[in-house]
This record gives sequence, C-alpha cells and structure tokens, in this order.
Amino acid sequence: MPRSPTLALCLFAAACTSSEDPSPGLDANTRELGVDAGADAEVNLDAEAHPDADSPDAPHDAGPLEPDAAIPDAGAPTLGFVEDVYPMFESVGCNTFACHGSMLAPGGVLVYLPDPTTGYADMLERQSFREARVILRPGAPDESVLVTHGETTLVEFQVIDATQAALVRRWVADGASFRRSPEPSDAGVTDSGSEPTTCSLADGRGLPALPSACLPRCARATWDAVIACRSAPDPASCQDQAMAADPTPTTDLATGDDQVPIDCQACVNWQTSACLAEFCPAESLAFHRCTNLQPGAACTAENNALFTCARAQPGFRPCQQARDLSCVAP
Repeated sequence: MPRSPTLALCLFAAACTSSEDPSPGLDANTRELGVDAGADAEVNLDAEAHPDADSPDAPHDAGPLEPDAAIPDAGAPTLGFVEDVYPMFESVGCNTFACHGSMLAPGGVLVYLPDPTTGYADMLERQSFREARVILRPGAPDESVLVTHGETTLVEFQVIDATQAALVRRWVADGASFRRSPEPSDAGVTDSGSEPTTCSLADGRGLPALPSACLPRCARATWDAVIACRSAPDPASCQDQAMAADPTPTTDLATGDDQVPIDCQACVNWQTSACLAEFCPAESLAFHRCTNLQPGAACTAENNALFTCARAQPGFRPCQQARDLSCVAP
C-alpha cells in the first residue's frame, strides 16, 4: 500500500466479488480533501476531468439515497429486501467495508450496500456501469444485473450458492419489494454503529470517522503551524507542508484484507471525507464514483455539487472542525 499525503486507498478484497465486474486494475483512490484551518477556510477536492456525459462508461448521477418514494407496490410480497435479501448479502460479507459497504472500495463504487435503505435505492432502476442493463428492475429478473451476475459469477466463485441465487431471482420476479411486512423491520440486519476497539473498519459501513484507536495522528505543534498557514500566500500548500513534516508515527488502519497508512494529513483528509459522506451522501458517492471509474478525469460537476451541498449544511462545518481536532494530540 503506497503512502500518500492525499490518502490513497486501494481496497481490493479477495473474498469480495462485485455485483458488477470492475475492470482489471480499477483504482479506488480517494482524492485530496482540504484542511479546515479556520472559519474562513473552505474544503476542496483536487479535480479530475469530468467525463463526457454521453459516454457509455460515464458515471451516472448517484441519485437520492432514500428509496421510499420509488418502492414498487407489490401487494403482499412473500420476500422483502430488508427481511430476506439484504441479510443474505450480509451473511456472505457483501456489505463489509472492503466490499460493497464503502464508497471507497471498488465494489462500493459499483453497487453501494452499507445498509438496506441505501442499497435498495442505489440499485433500483440504475443502469450498470459495465453493460447496457439496469442493476435491479422489479418483476424482470433477466433484465436485472443483480440476478444474472449472481447466478453466474457469484455462484461460480462460491460467493453465494444456487439456493441463494434462486432466492434473489424469486424476490425480483415477485416485484422486488423493499419490505414484505407492512411495518419497518430491521430483521437480520446487524447494527454496525458501535465504536471499534482497534484501528480497524473491517466490519464498518459507509465512510465512518476514524476509530479512536487510530487517534491522534498530529502533534499539537503541527496543528498550530497549520492554523498559522491561514495568513500564508498559499495556505493550502503551507498546510500540506506542515502536516507532511509531522513527526507522529504512522499507524495502519485495517479495512479488511488491506492496511491503510494513516499519518497526520491522511487523518485530517479522512475525517473531512467522513463528514462529507455523512451530510451529503448522494453527492459524495457520485464524486467517488466519478474519480474511481474515470481515472484522470476532473469530475468538476461532481466536485461542485458535493461542496455546494456541504456549504448548505449547517452541521458540516462543526463536524469537520471537531473531527479534524480529533487528529491532534492534546
């Protein structure tokens, strides 16, 4: 795992097979996140060329991560995503951080499954990035990549068995209901909200803040220098240099089969990214999809949408400030 002040994450889980096959060498790098060095500072992402929207490989809009308005009325379904399908995905590890549970991992870039609500909304009638079909089309299993990929690749590589693949087909054929019971249910879904006791997100979901066991990663003197950079001619470069010189030893964050080096700058970058994902989940996912699926692209539209959203969220700045400071030694 190469070290980088921009926190390069390459999460390739050998045990995880995506619901869409990422091309060989798919790079899952995060991009540099700006440091909140004061009330007037603005977070920013370094850009990459926005892909041609008409290209068949161009990332699509992530869309809202709330499925309720789009859930088909399936009458009285016998199978539900919440009660039956998502727990099956969970049982084989599809929703882990290094697989489909994080927007930083190749699997999560293609199909994002950190929880039932987000996962269902992300798949429903969304075109695949790899072929001219949708991920999930209720009532049409042969038109749904989720079904056919499961029956071929996932069964072949023993990620799921034939019985599990048949359950997914039957669920889609019956209308792909979000729930089979009339009231919300979390049956079979593990609560992953507890704080890890080690520097690990292997069992985490989404893009959470760094565990306390990883912190702090910056010396107080470094942070004082970062704050002083506000008056520098080039504040961003000044802050980068201050954090790059920090003497705090690097620690490794476990994300499954990988170890991600976390130093001072990586800590601050990660914490800012976690706040962006918390307050602007759809925009954050769209940005990560663009940068990961189109290496070398500016992703200008996604970048602008993400920070337009962040600036409009009153809670984002306090989140960023608090999490930045969690990286700093008392």
